[in-house]
Order: sequence, then structure tokens, then C-alpha cells
Amino acid sequence: MFPFRIRPALAGLVLLLAAASARAGDPAPAAATRAVVPAADFELASYQGRVVVLDFWASWCKPCRQSLPWLSDLQRRHGEKGLQVVAVSVDADEAAMRERLGDIDPGIVVVFDPEGVLAQQYKLEVMPTSFLVDRAGKARGSHRGFMAKEADRREVEIVALLEEGR
Repeated sequence: MFPFRIRPALAGLVLLLAAASARAGDPAPAAATRAVVPAADFELASYQGRVVVLDFWASWCKPCRQSLPWLSDLQRRHGEKGLQVVAVSVDADEAAMRERLGDIDPGIVVVFDPEGVLAQQYKLEVMPTSFLVDRAGKARGSHRGFMAKEADRREVEIVALLEEGR
């Protein structure tokens, strides 16, 4: 049907299009390749000098689906002022955790805690739970759950911590 010399070119084009469509169909390539810190390697002390929002979440947690984008927005807007959001996933399945990462800000540190070691250390009871840590590494507050109507008040607390000691 086609002259012999066109077939290799056509085959190459088909392979190129197949590869391009496979890449375009990937749900979240950035999430799949994003660096994730194992819980055993996480040290809160390494963030001294920054205000830390240590947030515990899971892919199956419905309120976490609202809190992660909010935390991502906070990191984008306040990261240069000294904010560090650390998102600790207590998922047992790393693939499920990575699927939820979506397009969260790359400045957020993601920690994977499938055995719940950090969750036990912080006596986690509710998902999500966030702990606020000041620049000196001192715990300054916590929030259980997430309600969008409380987000502005929570941000005021975080901004106040960012302004301390400047």
C-alpha cells in the first residue's frame, strides 16, 4: 500500500504520537516524581528560624482535600517571609498519597509516615491536624480539622508568628 521508504517514517510518527499521548494522559507527573521525605528522616529542628505549619493529612480524609490547597496557597504567599508548610501523610499506600498531591506548591515539604510514627509522637486524634511552630522551634498552637470559614483567622495567627522576631 505505502512505498517501502515511507513505512519507517509512518511507524516513527505513530510511536511519537503514542508516547506524546501517554505523557499527556499522566494524571500528575510532578506528583509522581516529587521528592518525599521518609518519616524516619524528618527533623523538625532543621526548620528552626522558620515558622512551621506541621500538617497531618491522608488521601482518604475529606477535609484534607480542602486544607491542602489552602496550605499550598499559604506556602506560595508566605514562603519568602519564612513560612514552611510540612505536610505529613499518614497514608499506608504511597501511590494513594502521591495521587492527592496534585499541584500543591513545590515549596511544601511532604513527609510520608505510613507507620504513623510521627502521628503517634504528636498524639494525633483527628484528620487533618496542624501544629504551629514558631521560629525558635516552640509549639505555639494547633488546629484540629479544617473548616474553610476559619481559614482567615488561622492565617492571621500564622502571619503574627511570621512577624515576631523580624
